[in-house]
Amino acid sequence: MHSLHFTAETSSTGVLERDFTVGEITGVLWSPASGSDRAPLVLMGHGGGTHKKWPGMVGRRIAS
Repeated sequence: MHSLHFTAETSSTGVLERDFTVGEITGVLWSPASGSDRAPLVLMGHGGGTHKKWPGMVGRRIAS
C-alpha cells in the first residue's frame, strides 16, 4: 500500500492548499486555513485533458 506524501503547501484567502502524491497519483487538498478540525472532505476527479488546478476545479474549493 502506498503512503500519502505532501509535496507543497500554500495559503491564501483563508484556504490552505496542499499538493500530495499517493504512489504515482497526484492530488490537491484544499482546507480551511483555520477553524474546525472536522471539516467535510469532498473528493472530485478531473476529466481527461484538464489539470487538477484548472479554474473550474479550483472554483469548487472552500470559499473563504
